[in-house]
Amino acid sequence: MAGQTLALFQVPAASRLEPGDDPDKCKLTPVEDLKVLKLVADEEGSQHKGMYYAMQKLHIFGVAEPESSHPKWNSFRKAMEHSGMTISAMKLTLCCYQTASSISHFRPLEPFQKITN
Repeated sequence: MAGQTLALFQVPAASRLEPGDDPDKCKLTPVEDLKVLKLVADEEGSQHKGMYYAMQKLHIFGVAEPESSHPKWNSFRKAMEHSGMTISAMKLTLCCYQTASSISHFRPLEPFQKITN
């Protein structure tokens, strides 16, 4: 994408359908010939609204989809807070990180093996 402009994603003028135009006179461009601009953003409305506005006003062919990890992370964080295990999880994360950084290759189960042996 470096060195490119949004013109790469514009729908050709012959394929644009403006309000009041006759749909039968519109020449459709096959989807395979169009470049798709994809936006993956947080579920806040401003990013999606901006993308839809740009698609409409600049005649850009694109799709906006919400980030899939954000709701999962929120659910995990709420479960950790509700269970009272936040501090334990933070300690375990530090234990795994310190062990992994001090050895030549990553072995995330090593702290558990040291505790159980």
